[in-house]
Amino acid sequence: MTQAPYRPLAGKTILVTGASSGLGEHFCSMLKSQGVRVIGLARRPLPAGSVDVAIQADITDPQSIHQALDQALGKPGSKETIYGLVNNAGTAVTAPLHETSPEEEQRVLLTNISGITSMTREIVPHLKAAG
Repeated sequence: MTQAPYRPLAGKTILVTGASSGLGEHFCSMLKSQGVRVIGLARRPLPAGSVDVAIQADITDPQSIHQALDQALGKPGSKETIYGLVNNAGTAVTAPLHETSPEEEQRVLLTNISGITSMTREIVPHLKAAG
């Protein structure tokens, strides 16, 4: 007798930021293979079929995050629930520090720190509601 694979997240919805490339794209693929409904969020367009719902948004902009969550959760009264967040969005500068501009430094800090905390702040009430 063969035992069915253990898939505790199958049928659940998870939001992945930075979903358009690299680790984010990999996380989306891995989650989908486990039966998870994946909402992918990224600044750039996502590859067709890589996620169940693709949302183009910028996590450095709180208004963009708010609109993305409204889009992800559907119309008021909808039964959509987000059960998890893979807060993966990030950026880097590959130039040596002494060749990095203040604007590049700000972009990295805004994305990798402020963007992550803003996304978390906005989604926590939805995660709590999901149990």
